[in-house]
Amino acid sequence: MTEYDVEVLKAEVRQELKLIRRMQNELRMKITSIDAGSSVYLLRRVALLEAHIREMRDRDERRRARSAEQGAIVQ
Repeated sequence: MTEYDVEVLKAEVRQELKLIRRMQNELRMKITSIDAGSSVYLLRRVALLEAHIREMRDRDERRRARSAEQGAIVQ
């Protein structure tokens, strides 16, 4: 994996995180305007989105570690 590939992956992850954060903020705004029963569902959705963000960050860290290992092997 080249440095360019790593940069492309990082850019893709950043874009995905921006989208997830925007969705998260939209859901939080909706929660304030909906009755209690529906807000429980939305809170679960927010929790799922937060878990997805953590998963994406972990995946990005693993990619970085892998590319660092490959870079060390090449050198």
